[in-house]
Amino acid sequence: MADYVDSIAFLGQWGRFQHVVFFLLCATIVPNGFGAFTLVFLADTPSHHCAVPDVNLTEDWHKSIIPIKVVNGEQELSRCSRYRLDVVRNLSAQGLVPGRDINLTDLEQEGCLDGWSYSKDIYQSTIVTEGRVEEAEAIVRKAAKWNKVQAPMVIFQADEGNERKTNSKGVSVLDLLRKSDIRTTTCILCFVAFTMTVGYYGLSFNTARLHIDPYISCFISATVEIPAYISSWLALQYLPRRVSVIGTLLLGAVPLFLIQAIPQNLSNLCIAVEMFAKYAITTGFSLMFAYTAELYPTLLRNTATGIMSTAARFGCCITPFFLNLKSFGRPLPETMQQMHKRKSDYDNVTTAIVVNAASCDDDNDFDGRRNIHISVFYAEHYN
Repeated sequence: MADYVDSIAFLGQWGRFQHVVFFLLCATIVPNGFGAFTLVFLADTPSHHCAVPDVNLTEDWHKSIIPIKVVNGEQELSRCSRYRLDVVRNLSAQGLVPGRDINLTDLEQEGCLDGWSYSKDIYQSTIVTEGRVEEAEAIVRKAAKWNKVQAPMVIFQADEGNERKTNSKGVSVLDLLRKSDIRTTTCILCFVAFTMTVGYYGLSFNTARLHIDPYISCFISATVEIPAYISSWLALQYLPRRVSVIGTLLLGAVPLFLIQAIPQNLSNLCIAVEMFAKYAITTGFSLMFAYTAELYPTLLRNTATGIMSTAARFGCCITPFFLNLKSFGRPLPETMQQMHKRKSDYDNVTTAIVVNAASCDDDNDFDGRRNIHISVFYAEHYN
């Protein structure tokens, strides 16, 4: 069969067919972007305050029942507390006016016992606003019934002491390097993530070489990942994090190191050892994300996970180049003497090519003599 590129050259480089294929392929990527960036909006928390039930309150008390707090120099309604509803109801019934007859700072506060009221100035609905407290409690109570445990009377009761304080100072990547303990942890995790990714994708990309039938190879490689993910889940449930990660690293490295000693005629054993290594590396690869998130404080958690993922993806990018490393059927030099000898032999071939270049009649003659010298060099050293 003729070369594929030459066979379809008559189509041109950028015709209507290429336009349609290109934009259809681009269109298939659009939903992925929607799925990723919808969280920016759906997971946002709009401004909110404690909900006030429909009780008999005057307009002044209805406006004043939520305490005013100063956040970053601006006044806003408290998100996690309100004045006690029964006290406010009695004061309203007596005809007292807040701020004039009653000092609001003297009133006792309580949590958001009736849920929250969310602003719809920006978003009509988000995950928070649509996940109403009543429905959430119903789901949790049903889960408690299934688990045969007793649910408390009030499940989602806000505590003012747990109200999130806004940190005016941002968090950057440099914060991972300022303290020695966090810096050391970050470097170790990035190196582990890099090596695990290289091992995982290296074994995955090497799938076609496992068996004479690439489809069987792909099936074996994919099947191994099922018990690996189950093992990672069990390890997260019952084993210490450090033991799990170190164990999977050793179980993945030792088989790959020992596979060099297995005779080539025992191909099935080689496949089994390599698949066991992939099983261990896949398990560890799944553990790393949970392990990384647990090692860092809340403010640095997302940044640290992103840095670790970047190091992992860098390993994924260079993995195909590792698979293309060849030594022409011979082991790579193990000592400095072997390396210098090989370099010296190569320099001799280069000198011979340069010397013979002067006696060549044309470029074709030079190319022919050069190829002969190179062929002789490889025949003497790699056969």
